[in-house]
Amino acid sequence: MANINQPSNSNRKNSALSNQSSPNAKDKGKEILVMTVNIRDGQKDQIIVHEADNPEDLAYQFARKHSLPKRIENALIHQILHEIEVLIQEEDDKTQEIISQNPSKAASPKKSHNPIFQRIQDKVSSKSNNSPAISSSFISAARQKSANYGEYLYTKELQHKEQKELLNQKWIEMKQEAEGKELTFKPTINTSLASTKRSTGKCEESLLSREADRQQKLAQEVERKFIEEKAKCPFSPKLNKMSNKILQQIGRNGVGNIWNDLYEEAKVREAKREEMSVQGFRKTFTFQPEISDVFPHESGTGVVERLLSAKQERDNKIEHQRSINNLPIDQNTGQELFKPAIGRPPASDRNRKEVPVGEYLYKLKKKPVKPLDFPHQPVDMEGKKRTSRVVEKMKIERYFEIFQMLSPDMQGCISFENINRNKVDPKILKVIKPLLEELEGYGQPLNFQEVCDALDNLSKTLTPLDKSVITLKKREEKIIESEPLSLKKSISHDSLNRTNIYERGMQNKELRAAKLEKERLQFAERQVQGCTFSPKIKEYKPEHSYYY
Repeated sequence: MANINQPSNSNRKNSALSNQSSPNAKDKGKEILVMTVNIRDGQKDQIIVHEADNPEDLAYQFARKHSLPKRIENALIHQILHEIEVLIQEEDDKTQEIISQNPSKAASPKKSHNPIFQRIQDKVSSKSNNSPAISSSFISAARQKSANYGEYLYTKELQHKEQKELLNQKWIEMKQEAEGKELTFKPTINTSLASTKRSTGKCEESLLSREADRQQKLAQEVERKFIEEKAKCPFSPKLNKMSNKILQQIGRNGVGNIWNDLYEEAKVREAKREEMSVQGFRKTFTFQPEISDVFPHESGTGVVERLLSAKQERDNKIEHQRSINNLPIDQNTGQELFKPAIGRPPASDRNRKEVPVGEYLYKLKKKPVKPLDFPHQPVDMEGKKRTSRVVEKMKIERYFEIFQMLSPDMQGCISFENINRNKVDPKILKVIKPLLEELEGYGQPLNFQEVCDALDNLSKTLTPLDKSVITLKKREEKIIESEPLSLKKSISHDSLNRTNIYERGMQNKELRAAKLEKERLQFAERQVQGCTFSPKIKEYKPEHSYYY
């Protein structure tokens, strides 16, 4: 990879003052720039730029000499141009500094009739003769033609822009050529489209001209074909003698053009044909309605009156239909319809004392609301209530046993200091340990009711196994007395009376079904107890019978 080292100001100055030793140095002009390029592995070389040198040629020769790729060559071109621009800018800055520092010396001491800008330009040019000439032939020609320094700067900027555009254009062309070498497809371009693109006029004008040319060519082709067909046709019609006489007579009478006469005759014939067709249509279809009358005939009544009468008729029909539908007798059975009792007073007092609404609603909130009995709700069975009472009784008895284990005093209260842990069952002691810790922190005795409430709250946080320890009684283990061994077969009395599992399940199922049926009958009797309505049910006889 080649590295380009930018030259310092001293290199530029020394290179500008020194001349090239080659024989072509006079042709190229003075040396203005020396660039040192680091090629690879410490290898270095210099590029010497003269006034008349072309940056592209210098970069090409340097790249060919050291076998550098194309992208390095392009980078060298841009770097040389950049350094030349910097050098020109430095010379311009020096000239401006001389003019600004010595404005009095810019003018000649002798009186001259030249303009002031001409005298300043002459002074600057005389001082700059010692410095190397950096500008190109184009800039020097512009300096000779124009004495204004601003115009010179403007010309130099234009030249710089043109050179930059040329370099960009060359770069684009080189890139396209490199890409085009890899492509094998060559499209065929239509000549008409190419001519359209080359035309400098507007698109509309080019299209119109092309259409005019096409029409002209088409007309020429039609005329050519007609001439060819006419030359090939040998037929020449023979006119009738009577036709010739008629034509001669028409010519003598001075009648107009025959084509106009034929056209007028055709118009008269068409009118007669239409008249005959209309007459035939009227004879065929005798009914002829008046279709030209667009608006309806006026009536004696106005629009509003007719709308009101139509609305009245519609209301009468609706009222008549409602009267038929709202008869108090059923049209099918002839019986009087059932009339429920409505408008009865409320079952409860509705703020008869006229208390404030807020207080009245607050009192209603405190009253327990009884759930309504609906047929779809589950039946409230008496057996369930009995079972819950038995379970509650067993739980209270179990709580009392635990209370007795905790060593209550004469007043029926327990305290943490009086508890003897040796008398308490280890399983129960493990479960009620949180309760004992709370009792220790509380520091006051508890009676039986408070202990029951505490055990209920504790059971809500326990697992089912731990909960059964404090709620269910411990089964008493039966002590089986040992009997002397005998060789006789002994059959248990319970095993003789024991039934099958399926039979026991069926018996339990029948008992449950009987209980449910009894509860349903009681519920139905409670519902019909206050009802006095007894409907009459007619025997239904279907008109048609279907057998499958």
